[in-house]
Amino acid sequence: MASPIYATFHSSEHLVNDIISNAPAVDPQLMDHIRVRLQNSPTQLAYRTSIPAPQSVDAIRRIIGRNGCYFKMTTQNFGLFFVWHSRSTNHFHLWGPDIHNLNGAVELLNHRINNYAS
Repeated sequence: MASPIYATFHSSEHLVNDIISNAPAVDPQLMDHIRVRLQNSPTQLAYRTSIPAPQSVDAIRRIIGRNGCYFKMTTQNFGLFFVWHSRSTNHFHLWGPDIHNLNGAVELLNHRINNYAS
């Protein structure tokens, strides 16, 4: 598997603009919450990485969980800002303040992909 590629954001506006461009249906209140979290983070840096999602819609649903429960759990457990599945690109996008935590979340998603896509 290829190493993840990261985009780096040096301001909350760049981060929010990137999230909106990849996840246009996001609640504006969530964007405000993410802005505040980034402004209050020690480094005020954020990163994004993306991994391909499986082709199976059923596998994607199981990876995300009912009402996004597994995405929410991953976001909380790894201290991420946001996790999203883009239907247009069929990729999972992850944003967070720490590359190591992003790597852990990517490993977990890859594990879930391997479990449900095979």
